[in-house]
Formats: sequence, C-alpha cells, structure tokens
Amino acid sequence: IRSGITELNHIVFAYTLYHEERPKLQFLAGHEDLTGLIDRARVNTPDQQRLLDNIRNNNETMKGLFLQLVSNYEQGSTAAEDVQGTEDRLVGLLLLRSYEADSAASTLRNLVDDDIRVSQVRTVGLIFFVLVLASVPPSIILARTRRHIVSSLAGLSKGTVMIGSGN
Repeated sequence: IRSGITELNHIVFAYTLYHEERPKLQFLAGHEDLTGLIDRARVNTPDQQRLLDNIRNNNETMKGLFLQLVSNYEQGSTAAEDVQGTEDRLVGLLLLRSYEADSAASTLRNLVDDDIRVSQVRTVGLIFFVLVLASVPPSIILARTRRHIVSSLAGLSKGTVMIGSGN
C-alpha cells in the first residue's frame, strides 16, 4: 500500500511537470491498483480498520484532487497565474493527502508487524510446549525401564556370585 501511494506521488509530479496523457492514465491505473490492495486487505482490530479506512478515504480524495488538477489544466485559463496558483494548491492538497495516507499505512504496517511478532512468540511457545509434552512421558518410561533392567542385572549378578561361591 505504501509503495502504491509513493508511486501515485511520482505520477502526480510527472503530470505536473509535463501535463501528458501518459501520467494521467498511469495515475488512474495506479489508483485502481491501490484501491484493489486496500479492498483486499484484512485487518484484525478496530484500530487497524480505522487506519485502513483513513487510507481508503485519502486515496479517494487523492483521485478527486488529481482529476481536478487534470480538469484545471485541460480547461486552461486566460490568466496563467490563476492556473498556476490553482495547480499549486491542488498539488499541495494531493501531497497532504498522500502524506496522511502514507503515515496511516506506516502505522498500520507497524500494528500488523506487532501482531505477527505476537503470533510468532505464541507459535514458538506452543511448539516448545508440544516438545515438552512429547518428550517427558517417553523419558519417564525409559527411566523406569532402565531402573528395571539395572535391578534385574543386579539380581542376576548376585545370583551369579552365589552360584560361583558354591551355593
């Protein structure tokens, strides 16, 4: 998601510099890709959902602002200062929304990474518990068997000594 936001930023700058059709089409395709990523994202907590909704809203706002930027340029104006001033404001708003979306995406990533770490710790703990559970009973059985064999060999040794002494 963060990469998609960054890519949209670069495309906005490319459009602002060159006002070509290609960056416009790239922005719309990148926006659709980012929207798909956001829609497919699954989160576990209300905080994560709030951040994802924030990213979604900023993404939609960015599209609207970009389309206004395109419309502003395509309509043109008699006063170049008006066009430039409006373009600067729209680009500023785009950057602000992009920054907000990127910040929310960063926070969401940190929350998801924290959830992953917690899951890893739980998994390692569960594996350790299963290993202990799987190794303790056989160890007890082997210790009892060893004790039984040692006591049997000790009895056999005593009997051998008794027979060797002539009894």
